[in-house]
Amino acid sequence: MYTVFALGSRALEGDSIALDACLLLAGKINGVDFAECASLDEVIALAGQKNERRLVVVDAVVGLTQPRMFEGLDCFENNRPSSAHDFDAGFFLKIAKESGLIDEVIVIGLPRAMKKEEAALAVRTMLEEFFSIGSQPVGKL
Repeated sequence: MYTVFALGSRALEGDSIALDACLLLAGKINGVDFAECASLDEVIALAGQKNERRLVVVDAVVGLTQPRMFEGLDCFENNRPSSAHDFDAGFFLKIAKESGLIDEVIVIGLPRAMKKEEAALAVRTMLEEFFSIGSQPVGKL
């Protein structure tokens, strides 16, 4: 069983797209469990409890126009951060990796203004491809 960590906040406009998409997918993808997290601290703590060393995080990303999968930390380290959130995320994940808390990070980035049904379909497609697994029908998705 894999755990996918949906990162976001329902209190901030546009920041709940990952939470909404993963909520639609809960129980629909074989071998995948979804966990809602409000911060990277929570992601790392929950990953430790579940003994997950390969993190898959779904998050809203400012500036994206299409969903995108980022593998590894190079996307944070080699690009100028566009916001404090990007810097903090990259820095925090790099420290977690160097500290031995995690081995690998995959981020599925979603545009903030994306419709939740479209986001869920994109996340499902990327997860199935990445994990090489099948899924059950998810309504209109």
